[in-house]
Amino acid sequence: MTFVGARPATWRDALILGLIVVFGVVLAEREIGRNVPFADEVEYVVMAHNLHHRGTLSLAPSATQPATPTAFREPAYPVLLAALMALDRRLAAVPLACVIARDPVCAPAYFWAKRLNLLLYVVAGLVVWSAAARLAGAPWIAHAAALLFLANHTLHKYATYLVSDFLALLFTALVSLALLQTMRTPRAVWGLALGAGLALLVLTKAAFVFFSPLVLLLLIGCAFRRPRPERRPAFAAALVFALVHGAIVGAWVARNAASIGEPVLAQRGAQVLAHRVELNRMTPTEYAVAFLFWTRGAGDNLARRFLPLEAYRRFDLKYDDGFYNAAQSRWHAAITAETARGQSLTAAETAVGAVLQQEIAAAWWKTILVSVPVAYRGLFIDEFIVLTGPALIVLLWVRRRRVAGFAAFALPGLFALGFHAAITLNLPRHSIPILPMLAVAGALLVGSGWTWWRTRGDRALTGA
Repeated sequence: MTFVGARPATWRDALILGLIVVFGVVLAEREIGRNVPFADEVEYVVMAHNLHHRGTLSLAPSATQPATPTAFREPAYPVLLAALMALDRRLAAVPLACVIARDPVCAPAYFWAKRLNLLLYVVAGLVVWSAAARLAGAPWIAHAAALLFLANHTLHKYATYLVSDFLALLFTALVSLALLQTMRTPRAVWGLALGAGLALLVLTKAAFVFFSPLVLLLLIGCAFRRPRPERRPAFAAALVFALVHGAIVGAWVARNAASIGEPVLAQRGAQVLAHRVELNRMTPTEYAVAFLFWTRGAGDNLARRFLPLEAYRRFDLKYDDGFYNAAQSRWHAAITAETARGQSLTAAETAVGAVLQQEIAAAWWKTILVSVPVAYRGLFIDEFIVLTGPALIVLLWVRRRRVAGFAAFALPGLFALGFHAAITLNLPRHSIPILPMLAVAGALLVGSGWTWWRTRGDRALTGA
């Protein structure tokens, strides 16, 4: 499809993009507060602190305790925070006791760590702009994609938290762009970019390790289908991807095998399965209510106003028998039972996780069914889902509206949506990696509609 307004970008487009970036940063900055690290944030900061001061990714709570290596969290974000500590003395000087106690007196020390989220967000926005420009060839459509991405008020609310989500967002955008380019013009350099980018994404969000073999199979399969002159560079791209990706991820796994005795990416993840098993226990009535209750904004309030308590009770966090709290209770009870038999905490989590995997696999049909409302829940990370959701469906399923290359660009986002819907409780925060895909989809659909509108007169004259 040739879009109306297709042309090379100019300095005016750079100015417009700059204004969009400033607009997005101003909106996001307003959501950054003086909150101190909590829960997951504490673990990331402690790991970064120990890496900066003691040279080891560790959860040791004080300098007087051994800095025992850990792989409890993926390493990329703690390493980034540790790099920031090398530049930000105030952050580096925060005592671990202050971090763990969540003392508000330390809040000013996290100033630049929170603004780092904004930097990652802006760079991801530029990648989204670049991808949309390559797909559409029209700068105004790229501007629309950047605006949909950077003006997402729902996402802005997470900028104040020191977690890995914004780093994962950037890597997802980069991987999406690299995959698009590798599929369009397979070259070793794009295989290198894709392999390194996806490896760093895996080291930020370990779930993407399951995406890696799918990408390799896709690259190899497409290489076989290309004309003979194009096969050699396509296979070279696949080979470089595999070698680079394997080297980076393998180095981290080897580190864990040597330092903690486990060749793993992360020593966690099984707990989310407990929540997924619990959701699989929803009744037919609760299945229908899920779509209403998980609708952002008024959904939960409408359920409370018009439905009986029993219809939505288990979705509400304040009840002990609710989906979330019941899953937490069952998980901790199972872990306690395993450790009481003499198992280590890691071994207990592995054993309980294996049982949960069996439960999910045994009820595979229900897992698939329940994945639909769970996926729906995650979509509301996008402020503009009313536009971008239908746009994604149209671009993927309506032949006349397909844009060459968009499916490749969307693959990382589609994987993230499907994986979290099938395996986790898929809180909106879990779906942050789908935002590049949705922003570009929304802009492309707007561009397609405007192109159709502007050219309708030409079609009438030609009888098309």
